[in-house]
Amino acid sequence: MGGSWLWEERRRVIGIAHIPSERGDGRVLFAELLAEHGTLVLVRTAVERLDGGLTLAEAAAMRAQREGWYGLDFAVCLPAEQVRFYETELPPHMEAAEWREAAHWELDARLTDEGLEADAYAMACQREGTGRVVLAAAERDLLARLAEDFREQGLSLRGITALPPGIAASMAASLDWQGLALTEAQRAFMPAIAAAKSVLQEDGLRLWGSAVQGRRLRCRRLAALCCIVTFLVLLAASFFDMRAYLEAKRDYQHEEQAFLLLQREEKSMQLTGRLQQKIRARDAKAAAVMGAAVPWYSVMVHLGRPELQTEGVWIRSILLRSDKKVELCGAALSYAALSVFLQSFEADRAFFPQGPVLEASEEGKDAEKNSIAFRISVGI
Repeated sequence: MGGSWLWEERRRVIGIAHIPSERGDGRVLFAELLAEHGTLVLVRTAVERLDGGLTLAEAAAMRAQREGWYGLDFAVCLPAEQVRFYETELPPHMEAAEWREAAHWELDARLTDEGLEADAYAMACQREGTGRVVLAAAERDLLARLAEDFREQGLSLRGITALPPGIAASMAASLDWQGLALTEAQRAFMPAIAAAKSVLQEDGLRLWGSAVQGRRLRCRRLAALCCIVTFLVLLAASFFDMRAYLEAKRDYQHEEQAFLLLQREEKSMQLTGRLQQKIRARDAKAAAVMGAAVPWYSVMVHLGRPELQTEGVWIRSILLRSDKKVELCGAALSYAALSVFLQSFEADRAFFPQGPVLEASEEGKDAEKNSIAFRISVGI
């Protein structure tokens, strides 16, 4: 196929021409014309009888159904009886825009001279030779009805043209010069070929419609390309989404492991805290017990030190009083010995920081009348 991968330069048009007969039915000529890189190719021709009250559009629809022409463009060549043809002479040196404008003014004047409303007619002109110009006019209502008939049949009517009588031979010669050689049998389809050629090229007496674009976008390939691009974009997006999902899943697993580790550490800390509380409670109880008790062993050791051993003094009892002081009761042979005993506590200020306090002393009675009984208190 011609053209690029995305643009199609190969164009196909189905030309249609109605050849009426004296009985009123006639024939419909079909010509499939292909244009590729400026070259015209006649693909095939066909004939359809127009009888039974069928319209031209209905006959074209039936033939398109059999030939598979739905989706292609159609062009119609009007019968000569439905077109008014004129000829005029214009200077050969005029530009294309100038001679076309002059030709339309000339055709407008011809129609007005015949008492016709020029605005009710569609006009077309074609230069033949150097100065001769062929003019054509057809009723706009006729063209509109024909276009509507094709639209109702679901066919794409691209143009409506006219072929002047006696011009078929010169047109066949022109096609031979363009590389399209027609056989004698194919020359009978010249009106249908002219209709297709008028929309494939800016040529002929086209009364309605427009030419087919020189290049046509390959819509199916463009749609396929868009689908592929969309698929690739979605694939790339899904790849990055999957990558983000996997990263998020990995982060979640790490966070979950860290959370479980923190839970274990928290439980361990709670257990450690409870154990520490129990230990502190036990230590507090032990401290309370130890705080209420008197270190008798230390007291006896310090009282037994040589510094506190005084001749003529002996201790009979040791008591713990309610004021947390140790009470010593004993006897001394004299006050001098008792005084030495009291002074001996100064040598052990580390254990007896407050020193002894003599609370009572008296001479003994009866058997102990030669001694002095005393009671002292000492803080530890």
